[in-house]
Order: sequence, then structure tokens, then C-alpha cells
Amino acid sequence: MKSLYKIIVSVSIFFQFTTAKTQSYHVYNGSSYAGIFSLYTNPASLVNAPYKWDVNVLSTQTTIINRAFDISGLFSITDTLKYNFTNGTMPRAVHNIFDLNLLNARYKINETTALAFGLRGRLYSHIKTTNVNYADSVSNINSFLHINKDVGPVSGIAASSGWLQFDLALSKIIKKDEHQIIAAGITLGYMKNLSGISSQLTQFSFQETSLPGNQYYQTLTGANLSSYYSQNYDNYDSTKDGLSNIKAFVKDTKSSLNISIGFEILLKKRMPYDDEAINSSNYDWKIGVSIMDIGKSIYQPNGRAYANPVLKTGQTNYTLQNKFNSIHTLQGFTDSLITLFSRYDTVKNNFNINAPTRLTISVDRNLGHHFFINASGNVNFYAVNPYTRANTRELSVLTLTPRWEKKNIGIYLPVSYYAEKNIWVGCGFKFGPLIFGLHNVGWLLGKADQLRGGGYIGIHIKPKDKVEKSRYDCY
Repeated sequence: MKSLYKIIVSVSIFFQFTTAKTQSYHVYNGSSYAGIFSLYTNPASLVNAPYKWDVNVLSTQTTIINRAFDISGLFSITDTLKYNFTNGTMPRAVHNIFDLNLLNARYKINETTALAFGLRGRLYSHIKTTNVNYADSVSNINSFLHINKDVGPVSGIAASSGWLQFDLALSKIIKKDEHQIIAAGITLGYMKNLSGISSQLTQFSFQETSLPGNQYYQTLTGANLSSYYSQNYDNYDSTKDGLSNIKAFVKDTKSSLNISIGFEILLKKRMPYDDEAINSSNYDWKIGVSIMDIGKSIYQPNGRAYANPVLKTGQTNYTLQNKFNSIHTLQGFTDSLITLFSRYDTVKNNFNINAPTRLTISVDRNLGHHFFINASGNVNFYAVNPYTRANTRELSVLTLTPRWEKKNIGIYLPVSYYAEKNIWVGCGFKFGPLIFGLHNVGWLLGKADQLRGGGYIGIHIKPKDKVEKSRYDCY
């Protein structure tokens, strides 16, 4: 049983770190200086940057939420890596989002129109279950099932979707007067879908029978399982070099499109003796609304993909123990799992994983003297816990970010509410072209091993020409 636990935990860690590497660059939430970074939250904002062009040379971001296991020694040089499931009865979940952006650029054609483009790599991974009980006393499948006899049927899902994306965006001011600016924007994304994994378990149940001497055994009574991953994982050949395997991995992968649309309005109060027209820096309020990542990833299933299996009758905890006691690989676990069923449907048609489609709302308040406060929220179109459908979603739900910033320097203190009821206090900084920050400053307080948090870093190049100034600023 411990081998099985190790396999499941290893899969969880795999989903978080297999890339060797949401768009949660909180440092720029609502900022006029975001420039090309607006592409990731609202394409309408691109035209409202106070300079003609800018380039995101390189940036990366990751967000990790762990509500499944305890881990220690991950960042220690001397300690041994240790992990085990968290004690107690609870829904289990592990989520990770990663993105890598390379040479994303924005150019303002004129005062009312801006274009942007960029190459991005994105990975969303989710594991989530209903209530599962665990205790340190668990030593085999028999004792594990025993402590879960009153928990009820167990369901769970594992979904991971990774792709390369090329974006082309247009942002345009559609109305402007002395006291307001209204802009609209659209992004078309071409997706090269590289990695798809989808497994769903529903209604796993069993019946326990008592024996003399305080002994017991369990008989499986129900389970429905589907499992498939993208076919390109089967293209790996250990006899070939790394470059050949990379080419084989990318070969024959499917492509798809996604679309993002948005609107943004800047408002400036009418004040006596103030004839300064509104611009990208002197607004009082900035309100943005967008729908991001409308689309889905398409994958060709592997040769062993299956769904709708029929459970064999009469199988007990002893059957499971014999099948999984000596399993040490994920492939071995999958091969043993399918033998629990008398028949199943082979999946041959392409499978889809929904993109993290969401409604994003941002409200930014200019307090003057380079101080601002921003509130941003995401409303996801899809959840990751229907247990019957593979979806991806953004993890950040609501973020409040006070900031003090100029063109080349800034300090940011985001407070965020994330999925799985996580509340994190973060920090962010801008020094010249360098931006960086943490989603959870707890990582600086010795809590990195808990795998709850993440951060971001980027190189943002802007021109040296002067930017538009606000009447609130001290010059």
C-alpha cells in the first residue's frame, strides 16, 4: 500500500514540476505601466499604456496549491525528501499553474490603436477528490479502506493541459472626451496542444464484513473510471537522443484556437479650474471587464485509453493488495488497475480539455502621489470538481493590491483569496526592467515545503521617453 501512496504522491509532484519550469503577475494588476502584461488579463488595456512600445523579454510565473499531503526536505540540502498524506478526513486537492512568456511585444500605432503579439508556454494541472480519510496508522489497503468505511463513495479527477500559444492582439479607443476614455480589445490565440492528461474516478465504493477477533475484510461494490493521455507520450524511445524525442513529442499534436475580449473605461472627475484632459495616468477610476481564454485544447488519445469499465465481481481488499503491493511505476499502476474490470470501452476519438475561460473584473483607484489600490477578481466558467469532465481554471479568485509606483520603480502588496479557501499576503517589486514577487510571503518564513504559494519574475523593457503625468503626481 505504501508503494501505491508513493505513486499517487509522485504523480502529484509530477504535475507541479515536470515542465523544468494564471496569469498572476499581481505586480501589474490595473497598472497603467503594465503595457504588454495587460495581454494576460485584458487586451483592451494595451492601448492605454503611457508609452509607445514595450517588450516583455522573458517572464515566468507559477502558482501552487496543496491540500493533500505534507512534505519536508524539498528545499533542504541536508534533509531527505519526505512526504505523506495529511491526517484526517477532507477533500484532497493539488493545483498548479505555470506559464513562460518569451518576447511578447506591444506597439502603439497611433493615439487610438495598439497591436501586440507574443509566444507563451502554459500548463494547468489539477488533482481533486471528495472526502478521503488518512491516518499514520494505515499500513495496507485493508486498514486504509477500514478507516474510510463511513466516508461514502469516493470520486476524484486528475487533469493536466499544456500548450504553446501564439497571441495576436488589437486594442482600440472607441470613445474619448475630456473626462473619459473607453477602449476595447481582442486577442486571438493559436494553441499547439502538447500535453493532455485526463482521468476520472466516480462512485468508488465497498462493503466491509466483520470477522472474529476484531478482523474485517472489504468487497468492492462499485467504481467507474476513465483514463487517457495524449498520444505523443507514447512516442518516447529510450534508444534515441533527447532532440529526436522532443521532435517525436511535438509531432502530430493537435492545434486549436482561443479568443479573449475586453473593455476598459477610464474616468476623471470634473473639477473647477481644472482643464487637464484625461490621459492614461491622471484618471480617478479605471474599470476593466474581460472574458479570457474562450476555447479548448484538443488531444489525440493514447492507445490504452479507456472509459465506462464494468467492475469484476467478488474482488476484495486482498485482490487489491496482491495487484498493487509491488507496483513502483505509474505505468505498472495503470496496467494493474485495468485488470479490475471485466470489460471497458476503448477511447479512439480525440478528447478535449476546456481552457481556463473566466470573467475578469478589475477596478483601479488613483489615490494621487503615485499611490493606487486595485481590486481584481476572476469568475471561472468551469470547475475542476464535476469528476466527469476535464477542465482547467484560474486559481486566483479575488486580489486586493495597494501599490506605489512610477515608471521604473514600484512596491506592491497583494492580498489574495485563492481556490481551496487559501488567503495569501504577497509582495512585489519593480526596479527598472526587472519585476518580481511572491504570491505568499509565507515562503520567506520557512513554509516553502508546504507547497502553497509561488511567484513570478520578468524583464520588462520600456522606452526612455517621458510618460504622461497625472495632476496628482509630485514632479
